[in-house]
Amino acid sequence: MVFVALLLSNLISSAAQAPAADLFSSPGKTTPACEWRPFDAEPVVKPAYVGFQTFRIAGSSYGIDGSVEGISVIHPPTCRRLKFGIALRGASPKQTFAIFFVAGNPKDKTALHWTAEWEISGDLHQDSWTQAEREITLPAETQYLRIVIHNPNKGAIYLSALHLLPGEAAEPDVKAIAAAEKDNALYEEERLHPSKPAASPFLKVIDGIASRPGASVAHILMRAPLCTKKSGQTGVVTFPVPTIAVGQVPLAYKVVCQAPGTLIGYSWRNRSDGRNMVCDVTVKPGTKGAWVQYEALVLLGSSNQRDTAPPTASSWKQSTACVQSSAPQIQAIEQKLAKPGDTTESYARKVMAFVRDDGGKGAPFIALDALAALQCGGSCTNKANLSAALLRAHGIPARTVSHMPVWASDKFYEHWLTEYWQPEKGWVAIDSTIGSWEPDRRSRVVLSIANPSDEDLAFEPLHERFVMPGAPYLSVAELTPTLYPADLTQDDAINSVDEIGRLAVSSPAESAVFKAATKSFKAWFTQRSCAATDAERYQNVLAASRSGKANALLAAIKFGPGGK
Repeated sequence: MVFVALLLSNLISSAAQAPAADLFSSPGKTTPACEWRPFDAEPVVKPAYVGFQTFRIAGSSYGIDGSVEGISVIHPPTCRRLKFGIALRGASPKQTFAIFFVAGNPKDKTALHWTAEWEISGDLHQDSWTQAEREITLPAETQYLRIVIHNPNKGAIYLSALHLLPGEAAEPDVKAIAAAEKDNALYEEERLHPSKPAASPFLKVIDGIASRPGASVAHILMRAPLCTKKSGQTGVVTFPVPTIAVGQVPLAYKVVCQAPGTLIGYSWRNRSDGRNMVCDVTVKPGTKGAWVQYEALVLLGSSNQRDTAPPTASSWKQSTACVQSSAPQIQAIEQKLAKPGDTTESYARKVMAFVRDDGGKGAPFIALDALAALQCGGSCTNKANLSAALLRAHGIPARTVSHMPVWASDKFYEHWLTEYWQPEKGWVAIDSTIGSWEPDRRSRVVLSIANPSDEDLAFEPLHERFVMPGAPYLSVAELTPTLYPADLTQDDAINSVDEIGRLAVSSPAESAVFKAATKSFKAWFTQRSCAATDAERYQNVLAASRSGKANALLAAIKFGPGGK
């Protein structure tokens, strides 16, 4: 699971500021003393969109913990009154917000969490801005301050006019420090004696998928709400799309733009790795925005065959930007998990259990990489990256796989799991988010298998990716610089997948269908069919898939001389 996020953060290099001088320079007017950057990361190039006066914090895709943005202030003024202010506005009725202040000393990695005293929360209005202010006084030992803005709503909220003004000398808040020490004690107790989470209810859904015989056909819908800043501008959105993989063959695709005149054209292409495929859609969505989407029908096999193509010597064993297997924190956990006599599988099972149960240390959720997972618990992307990092740290090739989960009961964005290499078996799938070992192949439609080079681009200042930093390149939709997300929905869970048919046939008959589907897909790809042909063929394949009849499906997917 993944969330939309904006890189909103500051680095303040010195406390030596004149009284009443704003420590946050205005957006678009950055001073030499101020540099934009995410939490716990090296300074990065400021993205172009940071200069806007208003920022958007996306809602939660799952309605669980919401999503957050944060500002990191290094060496803030201590023992002085600090006045923080911000303006917020809702995007829909009955929304709320919360802002937390977290101070700490990085020398011992100990954070003081102010939960009782240093907090702002309230209601938001859709048609007007709410001004939120808070005065705080930091203890003398404080080395950094984090201001975490929490959006607990399903829809987006907006914020503007951030400021932090230092005032006169003052004593730190004793009650807040006491609350922080109490919280730290609770975190330490949970770390030493963690409570085991309940088994995921999705495991029963996957078992249900596995219990029914026959190959299945899944329908996926991948969407992007897009706009431009100037009328008449065009741009390209690149979607990862399902291609031929072990246990999976695409049957038909369809590209649609809901607003007339939005779709300029599209093309399909294989990436240079030979494993992944993308669709480049050229659009002119206008300043008011338009939905751009593709649909795919994908055949999924009933036998849990594994990919047996071996990794090269260096692939999927190296430490990368989002799978930091060489980091000391990862190495330390690997040493605790590994025991003499471990087999590849027994160690991998310990990795899955550790990552499934690890909830982090209560840090804000602001990135999707492996190290962030240790701090915040994170999402499925964090857990897939962390699983891969722990496996690579043990010398086991591992890779992350983005896909659409057929077991999802509602709209999703995407889901991630990990595959590790076991020489006598091939690539073995583990889903550390829900604790599923080798989930049935019919439970997922694979979109992308991340390469190490994709992982190294996970924190690049790309224009817009619909997710927060830490996801591999081209595992999600990527936009060219003229395109921006449009506010056409209050829910960031905009994609869906569902099973639309089962082919109750014998194993030999299923193999024949897969062989024919593979041949048909290759013929279609060679011709790169036009939009009209794609749409007509798509409807024929859709009807045949719903019928559950193998002969009808074979007739519908025929492509080439005598077929469409």
